[in-house]
Amino acid sequence: MVPIVPKTGILPSMWGEKDAPPVNLLAELSNYPSEDYREPVVAIQTLPDEINKGYHGLTFWLVTEVNGKKIRDFKDFYKAVSLSDSEFVVLADKNNSQVIIDRKRELESRPRILERYQISSDKSPDLKGN
Repeated sequence: MVPIVPKTGILPSMWGEKDAPPVNLLAELSNYPSEDYREPVVAIQTLPDEINKGYHGLTFWLVTEVNGKKIRDFKDFYKAVSLSDSEFVVLADKNNSQVIIDRKRELESRPRILERYQISSDKSPDLKGN
């Protein structure tokens, strides 16, 4: 499981006075919105589990595509992931680095991961009806 948020989510509050966001993230956060790109979508970190070995070091990763389709904002991202009927969901960044998620295994492991990391829900309140 990889928590993913729009830039307007919790990102601005994640750094203390001594910490600074990664340079690539800082550059993206300063981009102006356009018709094709409204806001960065960021994978904050990977919650380690046996289903996502190899991705455990993933932090503050900027997602730009889902299954080969460019996303403009978090709404596009959420829609592309939740409506996908593919066996795998492929997330990619602008350099075409990819994270490949086995949908069936992710759904099966979700309750276990949420319990392990004491997360009450897999969705924020604004997405619960979707």
